[in-house]
Amino acid sequence: MAPRVLLLRTPATPPETDRYEAALTRASFRPLSLPSLETALENLELLSCIVRGKAKEGTVDGVIVTSARAVDACANAGADIDWRAMRFYVVGPATAAALLARLPNPPQDIRGMESGTAEQLARYILQNATREERLLYLTGDKNKETLSRIVADGLGEGVLRELRVYATHGARDFESSLKRALRGESGTFLFLFLIRFSRRSAREN
Repeated sequence: MAPRVLLLRTPATPPETDRYEAALTRASFRPLSLPSLETALENLELLSCIVRGKAKEGTVDGVIVTSARAVDACANAGADIDWRAMRFYVVGPATAAALLARLPNPPQDIRGMESGTAEQLARYILQNATREERLLYLTGDKNKETLSRIVADGLGEGVLRELRVYATHGARDFESSLKRALRGESGTFLFLFLIRFSRRSAREN
């Protein structure tokens, strides 16, 4: 029987697109992904007002997203939002692909996708934005200040506005799900390997 591997992570959907499980399966393992963290979206109404130009602070010239969860926030801010005229700055081609796939009326101007990190994206923004522009940076509850600091140092404090649109916490049913996964129906220990993808998953569970 192939050795079992338990992955503490949210599996990709559909399952056949999960590169981690596919790689382990090819290596003759039997993988199972178990989500250990949950993400809750927040401030979606304010996000909707900002991109529609209805917020008291005024509209923005571009939006910065560095994660799939920030893309989810955009996708849930309003089905009738026309994102086509909004400029986006993103980290990596995967984030750009998510924007095109998930947003209604997806943006036509996506920049910085060759950036692999938030720091690299910040350097790109310094070269392509001006001090007169207003950019909206969509963050989570545990974002580092790297991008904000670099942009503020290079273009001034008034260019960037941050809006927290998601928060991550431990999965509510993680303990019971983990026990079921580890013991199985027979009550015997099933897994030889357990792989943790985030230090946060260990701290919050």
